[in-house]
This record gives sequence, structure tokens and C-alpha cells, in this order.
Amino acid sequence: MTGVLYRLARFSVRHRFAVLALWILMAAALVAARMASLGKANWYLPRWLGRILPRISIEGEEYFQARDQVPPVTQPRAPQASTARS
Repeated sequence: MTGVLYRLARFSVRHRFAVLALWILMAAALVAARMASLGKANWYLPRWLGRILPRISIEGEEYFQARDQVPPVTQPRAPQASTARS
């Protein structure tokens, strides 16, 4: 009886792995096919959702733009020594 259960358990593990692998491959193929068929519509975001979602900048463009607009800090100049002798 244990031999039957062992073979069933091995089959079960292999079956789960096969189903998982098939599901991953099918999902990847279906997502790629959907993106190819929709084109630019893939990146459509409704206006109301754009107002709710936080603004995330992956490359930090807003940070660098804000940094470049800040005027540089100028250091006060030291008083110049006079060259006139009395």
C-alpha cells in the first residue's frame, strides 16, 4: 500500500509542477498577446485614477528639475587687503 501512496505522491508533485509551469507560460503568452493587440491603450490611465494614485518618479526627474531651479549659495567674499601704504 505504501508503494501506491508513494507513486501517487510523486505523481501529485509532478502534476502540480506541470500545471504551475503551464499556467506561467500561458499567462506570459496571453499578456504579451494582449499588449501587442492593444498597443498604446495598454498605458491608458483614467483621469480620476491618476488623481488618486501617488506620483512616483523612478528616475527622479522631478527631484533633478527642482534641484536645478534652486539658485546656488554664494559665499561672502573676504575683505580685500589694501595696497596703499601710509
